Amino acid sequence: MSGAGTPGESDTEFLSSGLYYDDTPVSDDIAGGDAVAGTLPGVLSEVAELPIGVKFPLEEGTGRSGIFQMEFDANKALVQSFKNYLNTDFGERLCNPGYGANLGGLVSEYQNLGDQFESMAMSRIQGGLVEAGLSVIQLETFTSQLVQDDDPAMLRLNMAIKFSANNALVNLSGQVVNVSFYII
Repeated sequence: MSGAGTPGESDTEFLSSGLYYDDTPVSDDIAGGDAVAGTLPGVLSEVAELPIGVKFPLEEGTGRSGIFQMEFDANKALVQSFKNYLNTDFGERLCNPGYGANLGGLVSEYQNLGDQFESMAMSRIQGGLVEAGLSVIQLETFTSQLVQDDDPAMLRLNMAIKFSANNALVNLSGQVVNVSFYII
């Protein structure tokens, strides 16, 4: 069987479906249809921890990760997904044009909106969490600060979003995500 065994032991490399198989042939009684229901011949072990998603920034994979480094921690994966959501505007995600917090246009109106900016930003963020698959996130606070860098023609808007997330896989309380947008 090509690709059998643990990663690195075969002529074909691929990510595991969660089971590692040995290369022993199936016995005649099992091949003839006399197998016990629910058993898999040749299974050595079940992988204890499966990857959740790709780790960012992209890195070359090692070990069980495959071509890119994978994230195995649900808390870290949720924080990374939330950062991606915050930094994505509508129309930027291929095949999912409604994905994202759509903060880009709002950021460009930061100075015109004044005190309304933070409530409008929180409304946009909260509005798409369910559709983005991030319904477990409960927003707590939002702060923003306009910073003038060395270049007088470019301003940076730093935002800090505090949130919590609790379910069977994730347990985050008071987690703060920082994102920055540049205003030209």
